[in-house]
Amino acid sequence: MHNQNKAFSLIELSIVILIIGILVVGVTQSSRLVSQMKLATARQLTTSSPVASIKNLSLWLEPTLEKSFDVSEASDDSFVTNWFDINPQTSNKIVATQSNQSFKPKYYTNEINGLPALRFDGNSDWMTLGVILGLESNSKITVFVVNKFATNTKNFILAKQDNQVDGKGWSLVFWNGNFELGILGNQSTNAIKSSYILNNKSTYLVAASYNGNLSSAGMNIWINGEKINPTRTSTLNLTPSPNGSEDFRIGAREDNSLGWFHGSIGEIIIFNDSLTDSDIIEVNNYLKKKWTIK
Repeated sequence: MHNQNKAFSLIELSIVILIIGILVVGVTQSSRLVSQMKLATARQLTTSSPVASIKNLSLWLEPTLEKSFDVSEASDDSFVTNWFDINPQTSNKIVATQSNQSFKPKYYTNEINGLPALRFDGNSDWMTLGVILGLESNSKITVFVVNKFATNTKNFILAKQDNQVDGKGWSLVFWNGNFELGILGNQSTNAIKSSYILNNKSTYLVAASYNGNLSSAGMNIWINGEKINPTRTSTLNLTPSPNGSEDFRIGAREDNSLGWFHGSIGEIIIFNDSLTDSDIIEVNNYLKKKWTIK
């Protein structure tokens, strides 16, 4: 008996190709469906979060709602001109903006744990929020930021200061391996720094609070929902108090020195108050669930 090798017929090959095509389409559609479900869940968590019900909300920037960006810019690899504040406690919404194409961050749909975020290049990208009165260095503040940094270098995440003019203000910065909340006055600083071990390209939820007291008990910091015991510098006397004229920026400080933020920013929430631990835990839990932070 002789074995005969038979080639596939054209019909058989067509059937195989058709099956492969169906499988590819199925996988693609399934992936798209998962992304859509994750985005829908994030939107639901945003609109039902405790953030809106906590008093003294100054700013809330987030990337999942349709009203957060101009429609034409909410697509992969698009430069972002405006990031709109969704704060429901005021009709006078703040807008993070950048008109210079060379300084604009970019929007990506799957940037931080499957959700959209803005990517800052670490060289020149930044956005301005203008002057926000009530957020001087002698005022109470609580800041939440979800971010993923790309390099272990000096990176200003948020800054309201101008060392070229008066050196007053405050900043949330990733500085030489630590997250740091710095409260500045007259070219001096009182800061808290986390002692957390950080990893490049990992996602972090940072929460920092300042109650207006420059003693060691006046500032606290949380990393990924965990309250830690940070290191602190010595106290200082804030005299005279800042006048609020400093430009508020994302990704850099007003004089554009000491480094731009290199990485991605997903959400920024600022309260013009020192929140209680219970309120901070509530906001942290919302952000951890939304951004899948362990």
